[in-house]
Amino acid sequence: MNHYSASELIAKLKSENVAIDKRVNNVAENQNLLLGAIRRYLDVEEYYLLDGHFCLLNSFGKITRIGIDTFRNLGLNSIMVLMDEEAEILKRLKARDNIQYNLTLLEEFQEEEISYAKEVAKDIGVEYKIINVKSNANKMLTFVKSIISA
Repeated sequence: MNHYSASELIAKLKSENVAIDKRVNNVAENQNLLLGAIRRYLDVEEYYLLDGHFCLLNSFGKITRIGIDTFRNLGLNSIMVLMDEEAEILKRLKARDNIQYNLTLLEEFQEEEISYAKEVAKDIGVEYKIINVKSNANKMLTFVKSIISA
């Protein structure tokens, strides 16, 4: 199964790099670009994993929910939210972006992502799983296999 990053698809369509700190000036416009990129590049595939977020940091560094219409228009079959210890996330972000994020912000961000993912799943009528990447790695594979075989 192919795996795509939402930010990479957006950047491909825009032909420019997404800001390194992942802050987004216009969250709604950014998600319209994602939908356009999916229509342009991915419609021929039956199943794929789309790696993205339910919330983003706006240009002021505030956690902002992505509009529900984005998720309605994505045609999702299910939602899998991967969670981890915030200290581990902090290490990965530091290594990737060379930016020191605030641990409290990461805690709030992860909580908001999980909460909103549940709301989105209920709203669009799809199954969701919250999976801790450290303790339940096999759950990811089992969940993906169940989606494909359904």
